[in-house]
Amino acid sequence: AAFGVGLFPTTSNKLNKKSYQNSDDDEFPWKFEGRAVLCPMIVQVDDRQLRAKAKAAGVEHGDLPYQPWSLGGWSVGGVVALEYDDSPVGPYIEYVDLGCFAALLHQLEGQDGSRFVLGQVGSRLYVNEPKAMTLCERVWSLEALRATADVVEKHGGTLSTFFPEEQTILDKVLPSIPVTNIPLWWTPTITAIWAQLIPRLPWAKSDPTPLALNRLRISGQAKWVPRRVPDLENSSKGETS
Repeated sequence: AAFGVGLFPTTSNKLNKKSYQNSDDDEFPWKFEGRAVLCPMIVQVDDRQLRAKAKAAGVEHGDLPYQPWSLGGWSVGGVVALEYDDSPVGPYIEYVDLGCFAALLHQLEGQDGSRFVLGQVGSRLYVNEPKAMTLCERVWSLEALRATADVVEKHGGTLSTFFPEEQTILDKVLPSIPVTNIPLWWTPTITAIWAQLIPRLPWAKSDPTPLALNRLRISGQAKWVPRRVPDLENSSKGETS
């Protein structure tokens, strides 16, 4: 699916370098354009890894500030592969391993009530360019792993692998669905993306959490394309620098 993404700065990242801002929209100063593929799968929830990531994000004792939704230790996860043509650091490729489906009750700042959101929490994020690793760290305090050749192969290769020139009959019949400025929320420190499906809950109370909800909006064309599922076994062979 072709897409465009705008990211909104929150209080937690106002001090980051403005040199990375690449949009004329002051409300969403970071812009990403390209294409993405979502491959949902049933995955085993790695509770230890999720708690370690939450602790690294500033959550005391590594307790999970969100509620994973799983059955018998299994949840809906998968992989997202993204190929950016334009970003604050130019073109690069990104892969995100999705660790579980989850719900979050987030206390509203300066208001009564909470925001209830549903989404996907990532377990690992890979990029193929060192400059993209630096961008993730400096702007969003997000640790990105280096996408080595074996990681790229296990995630299905480049996005051209998902979109070959020869199309099936089903590809031609299924229509593309336009989406414009879909509002979402993003928590970079735990690589999570959320959707608010119901209005805020003025009566709901929740404990304050250090996890920020950054505003995100997506526009583009969405289409279901039947393709092979990537092999994510041992995909954690990334390099850090």
